[in-house]
Amino acid sequence: MTDQQHQQSPLLGLHALLSAMRTHAASGEWQHVASAEQEKHSLIACLSQLQTPLSVEQTQLVASIRALDREILDLATAARQHAAQALRGLSQQQAVSQTYLANQAY
Repeated sequence: MTDQQHQQSPLLGLHALLSAMRTHAASGEWQHVASAEQEKHSLIACLSQLQTPLSVEQTQLVASIRALDREILDLATAARQHAAQALRGLSQQQAVSQTYLANQAY
């Protein structure tokens, strides 16, 4: 694998990850969106292998990765918000059920 291909692999991996996250979000599979965010860290860790000063291609690669990282973060944030909303709904439902059961005991 050439240096160019090795440097592009995190970018390709992030594109694939973002595509998968978008698919999961569109189908309401928010738990998969949140778990996919963890994969991003290993892909971004590849940036530590870049030598400074950065070439023009490397600078463009870093800019592309930053843009993808922002999109991934937005999807992961939406997944966390969805999970929090579901948890609030579950807590409210549990409180109503407990009240109902307490009233049935009398």
